[in-house]
Amino acid sequence: MADLDVGYMTRGRQIVECDLARRMAVETLLAEREAIDRSRARPRSSFRVRAFGREGSP
Repeated sequence: MADLDVGYMTRGRQIVECDLARRMAVETLLAEREAIDRSRARPRSSFRVRAFGREGSP
């Protein structure tokens, strides 16, 4: 009977570990998507303004 209990406890631990890893993966995916959406929503200045400033010369 003890071997059966150990087997159930081991399998239960494996299920909990897998569930936690899956939850972390989902949270990471959602955070990445949110960051991408936020970066796309921000207006960006042109390359010329970023490289040379508003004056237009280096």
